[in-house]
Amino acid sequence: MALHSLPYLAKIDGCGINTVDLDSAIRTIIARAKASESFSVFTLNLDHIVKLRRNAAFRNAYANASVVTADGAPVAWLARFQNAKIQRATGADLLMPLAEAAAEARLPVFLFGSSADVMARAGRDLGERTDGLIDIAGTMAPSDTFDPNGSEADAALQRIRASGAKLVFIALGAPKQELWLKRFHRDLSVGVAVAAGGTIDFLAGRQKRAPVWVQKLRMEWSHRLLTNPTRL
Repeated sequence: MALHSLPYLAKIDGCGINTVDLDSAIRTIIARAKASESFSVFTLNLDHIVKLRRNAAFRNAYANASVVTADGAPVAWLARFQNAKIQRATGADLLMPLAEAAAEARLPVFLFGSSADVMARAGRDLGERTDGLIDIAGTMAPSDTFDPNGSEADAALQRIRASGAKLVFIALGAPKQELWLKRFHRDLSVGVAVAAGGTIDFLAGRQKRAPVWVQKLRMEWSHRLLTNPTRL
């Protein structure tokens, strides 16, 4: 288990979940970011479970994650058979409350992933939604050939470290973002790094999240399957 990781509350297909709900995840992340602890956050969903079965490096990255939430209704439902307190905590639901908490705590934020245009739009949107209180320490987009074990990954680490950020949202897609964080989360020296997946694309309007009524029915995975099957 990773340094500073929390004890597992449930295991789904061998992968541990160690966070009860969204609020507890946010409290833990902000506390660790304030302490400048190197700390990684993953959100376990069905797509990840499938990838974990056939990707040993991905499994190893998950085993080293500091916080793992139940992202997705099916994962949360299965987890509650082992621990009734576990609630769904998706990456999409985590982003804005976490950004607002970071703004209140005066913690600089870095956005890494997707495209330069999306990162810029997401940074502006976060500023508007937090009434300008959030401190965007920097944004960066990888090339199409980004390798989590390559020289570009090394350069990204150095740039994020130099920015002074205490909270980093990584939107490279799975398993690339998790593999990058597994390699670097102990050396990031910036506080907390969150594997955000497509969440920043939602924020910037590049992708559309399922309608609220679909989210309430806990059927968001089916909407993604219909609208963007390549991501599943």
